[in-house]
Amino acid sequence: MRRARDLDGLADALPRTGVRSPIDLTPAALPVAGEVVADFCAPDPWGRSGRGWSIAAPAFAQVTAPWDATVRYAGPLIDYGEVVVLEPAPDYLLVIAGLAQLSRGAGEAVLAGEKLGDLGGPLPTGEEFLREAATEGIQIGRKTIYLEIRKSGTPLDPEDWFDPMRSETNL
Repeated sequence: MRRARDLDGLADALPRTGVRSPIDLTPAALPVAGEVVADFCAPDPWGRSGRGWSIAAPAFAQVTAPWDATVRYAGPLIDYGEVVVLEPAPDYLLVIAGLAQLSRGAGEAVLAGEKLGDLGGPLPTGEEFLREAATEGIQIGRKTIYLEIRKSGTPLDPEDWFDPMRSETNL
């Protein structure tokens, strides 16, 4: 695989698998229990022109596969943090960037709901933890991931593929 400098380059560099079995891509829950904080075409968390969603979630939250898929790439990408690229169906790629730790590797098959990795975040001090834990509705630290879905290399609006209301919590 040639060296990629951004998410476009990474998605373009992945060779096709030749998998031809159809998979039902019904609207799924977000891959992390959080809220969409930047819509399609808004800048991504790194200030670049985004073509996906930015999702804010509690620090150290678990990130899961929204559908059964094959992991096409799992690893670091410049300043995007850890990135995982899933192939849930032929010609479809799901890019999730901004993880701190990955639990899967390239070539692995994952089932919907299985862990892909975790977000990072700063550990709160004892005083911060007690103060925030006693205050209803406040989250101890938040991190943002970036999610993009592509069909044949073209970014699609995630609104057609994800149902944020199915997220485990309404933050």
